[in-house]
Amino acid sequence: MNQKQNFKLNSCFNAAVQSYLNIIATTLQPGTVENYMAAIKNFIVFLSRQYPDMIHLADLQRSPHIEEWLSCIANTGLSKGTRHMRILHLRKFFEDIYDWGWKDAPIPGLITNKDLPSLDQYLPKPIASEDDKLLQETLKSTNTLFSQALFLLRKTGMRIGELRDLELNCLQKLSDGGYVLHVPIGKLHTQRIIPVDCETVDTIKRIIKLRGQFLPITHPRTGQPTQFLLVRSCSCRRPTYAGLRDAFVRAVKKAGINGPINPHRLRHTYATELLRCGIALPALMKLLGHNDIDMTLRYTGVTQLDLRKAYFNAVEKNKSMAVLSKSNDTQNTTGSPDYILDGIHCLLTKLRSVQADYTDLIRKKQLMRINGRLLRVYQDLENAFK
Repeated sequence: MNQKQNFKLNSCFNAAVQSYLNIIATTLQPGTVENYMAAIKNFIVFLSRQYPDMIHLADLQRSPHIEEWLSCIANTGLSKGTRHMRILHLRKFFEDIYDWGWKDAPIPGLITNKDLPSLDQYLPKPIASEDDKLLQETLKSTNTLFSQALFLLRKTGMRIGELRDLELNCLQKLSDGGYVLHVPIGKLHTQRIIPVDCETVDTIKRIIKLRGQFLPITHPRTGQPTQFLLVRSCSCRRPTYAGLRDAFVRAVKKAGINGPINPHRLRHTYATELLRCGIALPALMKLLGHNDIDMTLRYTGVTQLDLRKAYFNAVEKNKSMAVLSKSNDTQNTTGSPDYILDGIHCLLTKLRSVQADYTDLIRKKQLMRINGRLLRVYQDLENAFK
C-alpha cells in the first residue's frame, strides 16, 4: 500500500482499519482509498479523544457515538460535499466489515441516508455564445501547443485529464474517409470513441507538428512506455493541469472576456451546443462518457430555459386574451366566477414559469409551497362556484 495510505493511531482499531484499506486497495483507485482513509481516520481520532475506553467497534451505538461525530464534523467548517463523502465512506466501511462477518463489526443501520447533508445542485455553465466565439478564434489563431490543446478541448468536450492522457495515435481514420478520436480511460474508468470533424482533425495534426519528436514517457497509471500527444518540448514532459489552466486564463484575457471562466466550462459549452442543435440525449451521454443519464440530463436544464420561458409566456398570453374576450362579452365580468378563476389560473402559470427558472433550492421550495396554496384556493373556489 502507498505510504500515504498508512497512518498510526494509539487505538485498538488500527489493525482493523489497516486490513480494510489493504482489501479495498486491490479494487479501487489510490485516490479513492485515500478518501476512505481520511473518513475512517477522522472518525477513529474522534473516538480516541472522546471515548478513550472504547476498544471494540461492535460496541458503537447510534447515540452518543455516531450522533456526536456527525455534530462534530458539521461544526468543523468542512464543505457539505466533503461531509457527504466522509459519511458515505464511513457507512460503507461499517457495512462491508459486517457483510464480511468480521467479529468486531458494529450493528447495521448506525448511519442512514438522513445523516447525509443535502448537496447543492448546480446546472452546467456554458460560456456565453459571443464569448465562446471570441475564445475559439483566439485559441485557434494562437499557434502554441497549449492553445491548440485547449481548442481541441472545446471541439471534443473532453475532460482536461482525458486531454492530457491522449496518445499520439489517438486519431483514427475510418474506411469512409471520416475520423474518430480515441479517448482513453478517464475519470469514470471508461474509454470511448467519438467522431470528429475536419477542423478537429486539423487541430490534432497541428498539435503533432508543434510537439515534435520524443521518446516514450512512462504512463503514470500503467507504467508502460507511452507516446503521449501532448508533450512539452522544453522538459519532455506532459503539460500539468496548472499549466493548461494558466494558458486558458491567458487566452481568456487575450480574447477580452470578463469574468471567471475555467477550462471545464468548455465541456459544458460543447454539450449545450450539441443539445441546442438537436442531438439525442443517449448520443450526448456517449460522447461525454457519462455512466448515468442523470448526469447528461443536467444540460437540459440549460438548453430548455428559453423554451420554458417561451412556452409559459405563450400560455399566459393565451389565458389573458381569453379573459379579455370574456370581459367584453359579459356584463359585470370582474365579479364573475369564471373571470376570477381565469385570473388565478394565469397567476399559477406565471408562478410555475418563475419557479422553473430558479436554481436556488430554498427559493424554489418556497415558490412550490406558495403554488400549492394557491392551487388549493383555486380548487376551493371552483367547488364553491359550482
